[in-house]
Amino acid sequence: MNYTIKEFIESNKFPKMQLISDHFGINRVIRGVQILSVPNMEKFLGGGGKLLLTSLVVYENQLNERIVLSHLEELNKKQVSGLIIAEDNEKFVPNILTQYEYIRQKRENIEYIKKINILDQCVFYLVITEVNEPLIELDFITLENVIIKLLYILTQVVTEKILKENIIEIWNIEC
Repeated sequence: MNYTIKEFIESNKFPKMQLISDHFGINRVIRGVQILSVPNMEKFLGGGGKLLLTSLVVYENQLNERIVLSHLEELNKKQVSGLIIAEDNEKFVPNILTQYEYIRQKRENIEYIKKINILDQCVFYLVITEVNEPLIELDFITLENVIIKLLYILTQVVTEKILKENIIEIWNIEC
């Protein structure tokens, strides 16, 4: 049995969800769901028929109409069935002296997301979820220390990876 975008919207499982396009494509079949939150996400999509879920957090206010239309065109070329964008994100700075800012999003539980960029080569996302009780200032102080250690370890790993790739290139040139 095929499940379409129209049936998904009519199911009312997400009452705040709104259709923001015309009804062209409303009968597209959903063959799977993919959650992505990376720049140029259309490059990472598998086959067509996916319902793509994203928060666009990775763009950090860099989106304009031209960029959005360009991404939508690429998603259409990949035959994405639908696109759901979460809007419940906000910047969050803990009530402590800190060098880090988080993205706070509310899903089943509240999540704090910290983007970690290592040498402009790799991007990681640290996600901290409130499960039993809300995070307090002491938790964020601890997180600050954890992030510093993560940065150190990840920088070593990425540097090692870069060195290995460069050594392989050097060997290939000399052969």
